Amino acid sequence: MPTKGRSTQSKESAGQTTECCESSTNPAPKELQSSTGLTSVDSPPEAQRADQLCRQPTFSPGVPQDSMSRKLFHHYDQAIAPRMVWVDSADNPFRNVVMQVATQSPALMSSILTLASGDLRARSHDALVPISNHSNQLNRYQEQTLSHLVNHLKDRIENQPGVTHLSQLAGAVLATFFLSHLSINLGDYTARRLHIRATWSMIEHWNLSPPNVHASLAPIRDFLLEEVYILKVAEFVSSFQPWELPYGAASTLSIEKPFIQYCHTIMEVSHIERNKRAYESTTNPQLPLRVLLRKLQEARELSKAYRLMFESSVESRDTFNYVIDLFHYAGVIYTCQVVNDEPESRKIAIDTHYTLLELLRQCSDLSLIAQDLAWPIFLAGTECYDSPEDRLLVEEKMGEIMGITGFTERQRVLFFLKEYWDLWDKDPSTNWIDMAEAYAKRGEPLFIF
Repeated sequence: MPTKGRSTQSKESAGQTTECCESSTNPAPKELQSSTGLTSVDSPPEAQRADQLCRQPTFSPGVPQDSMSRKLFHHYDQAIAPRMVWVDSADNPFRNVVMQVATQSPALMSSILTLASGDLRARSHDALVPISNHSNQLNRYQEQTLSHLVNHLKDRIENQPGVTHLSQLAGAVLATFFLSHLSINLGDYTARRLHIRATWSMIEHWNLSPPNVHASLAPIRDFLLEEVYILKVAEFVSSFQPWELPYGAASTLSIEKPFIQYCHTIMEVSHIERNKRAYESTTNPQLPLRVLLRKLQEARELSKAYRLMFESSVESRDTFNYVIDLFHYAGVIYTCQVVNDEPESRKIAIDTHYTLLELLRQCSDLSLIAQDLAWPIFLAGTECYDSPEDRLLVEEKMGEIMGITGFTERQRVLFFLKEYWDLWDKDPSTNWIDMAEAYAKRGEPLFIF
């Protein structure tokens, strides 16, 4: 993956030191990178090996030979894998681990081609209208993926030899996980919920594997568990889907991993909101605001400790630090909106909103972190009450990340914000959480991810 130049500056904001990102170089356009298949000489070794895998004339067994599949495989490496992590680096498991497992797992390979085809379709800016080439490719690869998954499950039920092989188990779960991301990309909320549940269930069933296989799968299993948990939390917060009790696997989640403690706290806040709604009460019977804010600060510190794991790049560490701050302030705003009965709630929300907007203004190049920004941009938008300038900033930033990620769902999020602003202008008592519940009740749940 071509490296992107990125510098950081320290800014004092609301008493906290934060990082902002700015473009320091002008990398070649992604279209040129994708079409030439060239990887820069200063790319990390893992990216160079992946690039060679995509370009070599004769692939190893399991790698597709036809030109279209090779282009899609390359598109996954260049455009999708970097978006699957908080900040891309030489340690990206969606490149280093997934692409190697895919050469031994037909289900995973098909899902990669499916996801890449769906991504290209979403980037056509007309995902609701069938496009012959992309639609045909997408349907064909998706059918292949589902067929492989059905065969895998059948073999597991019948205890066929080889079904416990690492690549087959990991490949099947990763394939299902990628189908979840495909549905997010295309805005298919029914398929999204189905695939997220299926992925979680398949992770749980790894516990039934023989001990030696289970041990070898542990790193991939834990990695996927964290990814799916974050998806489930995002789904619960805005989609108003019932929170299915996480099975035993959830107990293995480490709060020292990035954003896990943050998600735990956001879940606590969401449960408070649901309880208040269920009992039609404006009081908070559970945790006071100061306790929740302290939990968010602890989560922030845990995630910042993890930034040191980015051994390959100081820029990656600083950019990750910036993302942590964005999420922290977004979480504070959401918490104040839910626990809104305490005197200081409104003042904290206003001050934090100003800080969040300033952070968003500081970042002129979103290419490395566009995949992370829907939640903080959305929360910033929910506090843009009577400021046309702030609303324009939010609209511009959401448009930028849509252009980079191609996620159809984020277009719905922007439409939701615009409707919310229009309603608020007419009635200042309008609440975005009430709106989200109304969306869910009419079968159009909002998914902010």
